[in-house]
Amino acid sequence: MIIPEKSQHFVHPTLIVIGDFEHAKLYRAFEDIADEVAALKAPEPSRPPAQGSVSSGGERFMNPSADMDEGADRAQFTREIVHQIETLLKDGDVKHVNLVMPTEMCHRIKEKLPDDVKNSVTKTIEADLVQEPLVDVLERLVETPASL
Repeated sequence: MIIPEKSQHFVHPTLIVIGDFEHAKLYRAFEDIADEVAALKAPEPSRPPAQGSVSSGGERFMNPSADMDEGADRAQFTREIVHQIETLLKDGDVKHVNLVMPTEMCHRIKEKLPDDVKNSVTKTIEADLVQEPLVDVLERLVETPASL
């Protein structure tokens, strides 16, 4: 897509990650063009049936560490997003990363990024804008100060 003139502030190839807890779209923006490079979906949660403990009455209960995130495997989804970010940065396809996700997901991703990659995250919008048109998200990114 051609980026509207008022939102053309991508002087370096930039990866824009727009997502929530179950979906993410990754765009490469550079100068006046933004192209989708990947669309990710969180894997369904899985809980091994034998995991947990047995009470003295013989009833099975789950260990707190075996709890699933609400409806999706957020840990695995975070790893998938981080892998995509790392790959695109290391391949030289992008130089900067902008995260547009709910606060918890932004924190999860930043926690998992290697130290040499963390400095590439130049803008963060902690909001669920996955349903918003890309043009609106780009306008918000223009208004967001860099976090260098």
